[in-house]
Amino acid sequence: SEILEYGKQKGVDEGYCKKFYDYYEKRNWKSGRTKIEDWKSKFDEWIEKDEIEANFYKTEKVSEGAFKLC
Repeated sequence: SEILEYGKQKGVDEGYCKKFYDYYEKRNWKSGRTKIEDWKSKFDEWIEKDEIEANFYKTEKVSEGAFKLC
Protein backbone atom coordinates (compact mmCIF):
# COMPACT_ATOMS: atom_id res chain seq x y z
CA SER A 1 0.00 0.00 0.00
CA GLU A 2 2.98 2.34 0.50
CA ILE A 3 3.91 1.87 -3.13
CA LEU A 4 0.34 2.60 -4.26
CA GLU A 5 0.24 5.76 -2.16
CA TYR A 6 3.62 6.91 -3.46
CA GLY A 7 2.56 6.07 -7.02
CA LYS A 8 -0.53 8.26 -6.67
CA GLN A 9 1.70 11.15 -5.60
CA LYS A 10 3.83 10.57 -8.70
CA GLY A 11 0.78 10.36 -10.98
CA VAL A 12 1.04 6.70 -11.97
CA ASP A 13 -1.74 4.14 -11.85
CA GLU A 14 -2.19 1.07 -9.70
CA GLY A 15 -1.11 -1.29 -12.48
CA TYR A 16 2.22 0.49 -12.80
CA CYS A 17 2.77 0.22 -9.05
CA LYS A 18 1.91 -3.47 -9.11
CA LYS A 19 4.35 -4.06 -11.97
CA PHE A 20 7.12 -2.39 -9.95
CA TYR A 21 6.27 -4.34 -6.80
CA ASP A 22 6.03 -7.70 -8.57
CA TYR A 23 9.30 -7.14 -10.42
CA TYR A 24 11.36 -6.44 -7.30
CA GLU A 25 9.48 -8.87 -5.07
CA LYS A 26 10.52 -11.68 -7.44
CA ARG A 27 14.11 -10.48 -7.12
CA ASN A 28 14.00 -10.30 -3.31
CA TRP A 29 14.25 -6.51 -3.48
CA LYS A 30 17.67 -6.58 -5.12
CA SER A 31 19.00 -4.72 -8.11
CA GLY A 32 21.63 -7.03 -9.49
CA ARG A 33 23.36 -8.30 -6.36
CA THR A 34 22.68 -5.17 -4.35
CA LYS A 35 19.82 -5.00 -1.84
CA ILE A 36 17.52 -2.06 -2.51
CA GLU A 37 17.70 0.21 0.52
CA ASP A 38 15.55 3.05 -0.87
CA TRP A 39 12.64 1.74 -2.92
CA LYS A 40 11.27 5.25 -3.53
CA SER A 41 14.47 6.20 -5.29
CA LYS A 42 14.28 3.03 -7.40
CA PHE A 43 10.62 3.79 -8.19
CA ASP A 44 11.59 7.28 -9.34
CA GLU A 45 14.27 5.74 -11.58
CA TRP A 46 11.62 3.47 -13.13
CA ILE A 47 9.37 6.43 -13.91
CA GLU A 48 12.25 8.43 -15.38
CA LYS A 49 13.42 5.48 -17.51
CA ASP A 50 9.91 4.94 -18.87
CA GLU A 51 9.53 8.64 -19.70
CA ILE A 52 12.86 8.66 -21.55
CA GLU A 53 11.91 5.54 -23.52
CA ALA A 54 8.47 6.94 -24.35
CA ASN A 55 10.03 10.14 -25.68
CA PHE A 56 12.70 8.23 -27.60
CA TYR A 57 10.14 6.14 -29.46
CA LYS A 58 7.70 8.99 -29.99
CA THR A 59 6.90 9.36 -33.68
CA GLU A 60 5.27 11.98 -35.83
CA LYS A 61 3.25 11.19 -38.94
CA VAL A 62 4.85 12.88 -41.96
CA SER A 63 2.61 11.47 -44.67
CA GLU A 64 0.53 8.37 -45.24
CA GLY A 65 2.66 5.42 -44.17
CA ALA A 66 5.68 7.59 -43.35
CA PHE A 67 6.74 8.49 -39.83
CA LYS A 68 9.72 10.18 -38.28
CA LEU A 69 11.07 9.92 -34.79
CA CYS A 70 10.65 13.08 -32.75
